[in-house]
Amino acid sequence: MSDTRTIRFLYRAPSDGRFVFVDTMTFGQVDLDLPEVQGRWLTHGMDVQATDKGIALPDEVVVIVAEVNPSGSSLTGLWGGTTESGVKIRIPSFVQVGDAVRMSPHTGEYLGKA
Repeated sequence: MSDTRTIRFLYRAPSDGRFVFVDTMTFGQVDLDLPEVQGRWLTHGMDVQATDKGIALPDEVVVIVAEVNPSGSSLTGLWGGTTESGVKIRIPSFVQVGDAVRMSPHTGEYLGKA
């Protein structure tokens, strides 16, 4: 069984692309190489669980909608959008730029407004 600890995301280093966190217990800096599929959901100040194998994202994250593409599917009622961190998402047509929304980082599913 591996130990887990809570770390808080600070920023992505521009020089090497590593993700920089602070350990919330020791306040030590933790630099990690993460797969883009995980790193793209991180937002400043987000707490995640760290293990010896990487990080565990929460079941839902709150992101800010930066762009809305109003061409969507009338069958699903969803259209395209982009978060502040560049993640492409599918959102309902009533969601506007600047809205905070809850998303599943595991499935990319829209869960509701924040």
